[in-house]
Amino acid sequence: MIGAWITAFLVLAGSLFVLVAALGVMRLPDVLCRMHAATKAGAFGVGLLLLALVVHAGDLATAVKAALVLACFYLTAPIAGHLLGRLAYRRDREHLHLETDEWQAAADQKSPTKPSSR
Repeated sequence: MIGAWITAFLVLAGSLFVLVAALGVMRLPDVLCRMHAATKAGAFGVGLLLLALVVHAGDLATAVKAALVLACFYLTAPIAGHLLGRLAYRRDREHLHLETDEWQAAADQKSPTKPSSR
């Protein structure tokens, strides 16, 4: 009986985090913030949903499979989000409408002069 309540709580909490991630992807102002919402809140929501699966199933085989799925998800989702955000920044910097562009400030600093070839 208590396992069903824990499972229900975890499913509800995980679904809420996934919903917040989806709303963040739709509502945040620029692509970099959207990638952050998709990877952070989405990954935590999926983790809670997989934990609910483990509590509901109650066996070791399901726990091992869920741990492997979660490990793969945590390794790939943030990296993919970072790469997509970086690609979007490099391809279309002017149209991103970034509120703060910290990378551009670093790129605008004078680079060391190259030695002359004389």
